[in-house]
Amino acid sequence: MTYRNMNTIPLGTKLKLKKTGETVTLIDIFHYPTTFKVQYENGQFDNVRTHAVEFFDE
Repeated sequence: MTYRNMNTIPLGTKLKLKKTGETVTLIDIFHYPTTFKVQYENGQFDNVRTHAVEFFDE
């Protein structure tokens, strides 16, 4: 497992939601606590905590 600094993930990165398996796109990063603003494939936006997402294998 590789450590990732969650504050430096490039915007536009595709992520997978652990709970639903949906693919989302990283739009913005909020700090303290680190939270991601993501966009679903249907165009809706949501804020999720970093522990709620997984990265696709690179």
